[in-house]
Amino acid sequence: AAQNEDEPAEPTPPSKPTTCINSLGSLDVKESPTGLKYKDLLVGDGEEPPIGYQVVVNYVIMLPSGKVISSTLDSGYPADVRVGSGNLVKGIDEGILGMRSGGVRRLYVPGALSFQERLASAPGRPAVPAQSNLIVDLNLLYIPGLD
Repeated sequence: AAQNEDEPAEPTPPSKPTTCINSLGSLDVKESPTGLKYKDLLVGDGEEPPIGYQVVVNYVIMLPSGKVISSTLDSGYPADVRVGSGNLVKGIDEGILGMRSGGVRRLYVPGALSFQERLASAPGRPAVPAQSNLIVDLNLLYIPGLD
């Protein structure tokens, strides 16, 4: 049907991702001996990173309230990090090590494996108390030299 130019177009309501949300809730949460909990949203088909290797990841780090602390998606550039070297938050480091490239994982990082010192607020980022629980969504894009 032709639309009259004087009438505003009816916006199409967004479809609700019910299937996606339901499948997230049904995924098994695994727990490591250190207390790190995680869900594999998508198991990758590539390699697992050996300790000390550089990996390229996209991440979103959130407080349990959902407030984003840091995100490579906001910057538009993935992070190039060395796993198992002690340069990352312990829970994130441990969570990456068990992944395969191409995978997507949600981490539930307990305070003991989180930031050990308070993070001051910065533009667009709230202050983060020391040992705050975190939720981290990770996408292990690739492992240079292996993928």
